[in-house]
This record gives sequence, structure tokens and C-alpha cells, in this order.
Amino acid sequence: MKCSKCGYDYPARETKCPYCGEPNKLGMEWEKEEDETRKETLLTKAKVLHSMPLYVANKIMNIILLLAVVLLVVLFIVFFILGYVDEKHTEHQKRLASVEAAEEIFRTGDNAALDAYLHEYEVYAEDGYEKYTERVDIYDRYSHFIEDVMDLREKSDWESDKTPRAYEVEDILYYAHEILLQDDYRISEIEFQENQKYFSEIQQNTIATLMGTLEMTEEEVNEFVKCDRYYDEEETFVKMIFERKGWEYEEN
Repeated sequence: MKCSKCGYDYPARETKCPYCGEPNKLGMEWEKEEDETRKETLLTKAKVLHSMPLYVANKIMNIILLLAVVLLVVLFIVFFILGYVDEKHTEHQKRLASVEAAEEIFRTGDNAALDAYLHEYEVYAEDGYEKYTERVDIYDRYSHFIEDVMDLREKSDWESDKTPRAYEVEDILYYAHEILLQDDYRISEIEFQENQKYFSEIQQNTIATLMGTLEMTEEEVNEFVKCDRYYDEEETFVKMIFERKGWEYEEN
């Protein structure tokens, strides 16, 4: 284009005449538009860059939530399947069990085998198996008592350099108290005659064990049965047993 002042010919994008310096309005408008376009471009880029972390964070959160929901659904399905399988297994085991088989084991006097049978075939405390459940409950109480007594005997016989702890004797007295007073809901009332006889023998064996292993007298056993096992009376018997056995008593 030509300069309106001096007539010099120059590109239209120039903001002024390079010869005389006369301002070129057209070139100035183009420059202004380019500046505005450049500013808008930079602003748009800044907005995009600013929004990217939030966008990515939202995407990540959505993915996490989706995975959590999927995991919960999978867990629900797995637990449902496991519960269903366990229920079917229990039903199958119960169908395999029979009162006749339980009675046969009962008559052998093998209470450990009877206990295993009732639990393996899921018929413990089921209708028709009350007598066998009652026998197993008595056996369970007595077996805990005997196990603690045997542990104490083993320590006394083979580890003479080690003194039993007070709680070990307390555990023995705890189970003895339950047996002698039937102080447990599972053996509070013995319904079946065979089990009444068995339980009577268990009580006699328990008394004999207290008098033998713990060297308690008959009078002391009678006093022990009357005492409250949760208070100082029981501790008195524990200390007495330790003193009589020559063991050093230490508080638990």
C-alpha cells in the first residue's frame, strides 16, 4: 500500500510508513487483532493446563469407585457361593449321619470319637441326638480338666526346676468347680440316665484327682466346692496347694 503522506509503497501490515513514519491504521488494527488472538490462545492454554489435574483426579476417583463397587459385588457373590456350598455340605453330612451310628459309638464309651462324629456330620445339638450331645458336653468339661492336670503333672515330673504358675492351678480348680457343682449351662441338668451315671463317675474321678495330684484333703475339697471361685476363697486354696507342694507362689 502507499503512504497517504509521502506516497511510499510498503506492506499493509506495517503499523507505520518506514520512510516518513506516518501511522498506518490498517496495520495497527491487524497488530491489535493478532495481540488479542495471541492473548486468547495463551488464556485458553492456561485454562486447559489448570483444569487437567482436576480432570485426571475425577477420572481416577471414578475408576476407584467403579473398582470398589465391582469388588463388593464379587465379594458378595463369593460369600453367597461359599455360604450356599457350606449349607449344602451340612445338609449332605446330616443325611449321611444316623442315630444308630451315634448309638454304636456311644456304647463303646469312646467319647472323643462320639464328639468327632457329631461335629463331623453336623448333628451336634440336633433333634434326635440330644443324648449324645449331652454326653459330649460332659466329656468336653472333663477333658479340659484332665488336660490341665496332665500338663501340671508333666511339668512336676519332668521339669522339677520349673515352678508351675498360679493360673495353671487356677484353671484346674475352675474346671473342677464346674464339674462338681455342674456350674455350666451345658451340664447343669443331666437328662439321660446313662449320662447321669457317667457324670457321677466323672465327679468321683475329679475329687480323686484333686486329692491325689493337688494333695487336697476330703474336707478341703468339700470347702472348695462351697467357695466362690471368683473371689479370695479360690486364691486361698491355690496358695495352700503351692505351699503343700513346695512350689513358690507368684501372683499372675
